[in-house]
Amino acid sequence: MVTSPKLRLFVLLGVVFWFTGMLIVRLAGPVVFEPNTPLMIALYIASFPMLYVSIRVASAISRVPMNQMLEPTVIMTFTAVFLDGVLIAWLPQAYGRNTGEIMRGAAWLLFGGGVGLLIAWVFSLRPEASQA
Repeated sequence: MVTSPKLRLFVLLGVVFWFTGMLIVRLAGPVVFEPNTPLMIALYIASFPMLYVSIRVASAISRVPMNQMLEPTVIMTFTAVFLDGVLIAWLPQAYGRNTGEIMRGAAWLLFGGGVGLLIAWVFSLRPEASQA
C-alpha cells in the first residue's frame, strides 16, 4: 500500500509524465500525428522503452522496487488521464492545432497509459531477486 508521502510523490510524477506527454503531442503533432505517417508508428513502438524508462525512474526516485510499481503506476496513470480528460475537453489547443492531430495525440496518450500499466504488471509478476 502506498503511504501518504509516496502518494503525493506519485501524483506529482503523474503530473510530470502527463506534461511531458502533452509537450510531445504539442511539439511533434504537426509531423507525427498526421494520417499515414510512419513516424506515428515509430512513436507507438518507442512508447514501450519510453514508458519502461519512466517507470524505472519513478522506481528509483521513490525507492520502490520494480516488482512493486504496479500500484504507483496506477496512481501516476490516473493522474495523467484525469489531466488529459480535463484539458482535451476544455483546452484542446494545448495539444495541437487541429482536431485530427489532437485526437491522434490523445489516442497515443491513452495507448501510453496502457503500455505503462502493462509494463508495471509484468514486473509485478517477477520476484524481487530477478529485478535487473
